[in-house]
Amino acid sequence: MAAAILVAWRGVSGGVADYMDEVGCQIIEAAEKTEFREVATLVAAIGALESGWGSAVWVEPRRQVFAMKANRRRLPGEKPIDLILGFSSFAASAVAALSLFRKRGFPADRDGFLDRLDSSGYHKTGDEYRVRLLSVEKRIIKNLKRCGK
Repeated sequence: MAAAILVAWRGVSGGVADYMDEVGCQIIEAAEKTEFREVATLVAAIGALESGWGSAVWVEPRRQVFAMKANRRRLPGEKPIDLILGFSSFAASAVAALSLFRKRGFPADRDGFLDRLDSSGYHKTGDEYRVRLLSVEKRIIKNLKRCGK
């Protein structure tokens, strides 16, 4: 019983190798088919940070790592809740995330994307987030061979 609960909680198995095998390569491949090809590894790193390398409880059943939410729902007399969107695949969720970046005016070049991310309010931790993001991206780049690159 405890093992089943653990598996349900963990989503993707955990760690950079498992993230790349199960999620990261799909995100990178989706980004490389768009104008965001230059920031494909950054987009995969955003997904890794948001989902704890794919271990968040909502990752597997929703097939996404970006924590994209639907409109807030409110039941009468209750606090509003955010509904995390679900997708048919991690690649489909990556396409939706890229579309959202496009809609919000993110540039496709690396420096512009990072600057826009910093100024967008996308994260609340300032420079600390950028440092963490770039560190995660380095780990993803080291594991690109898992994607056949």
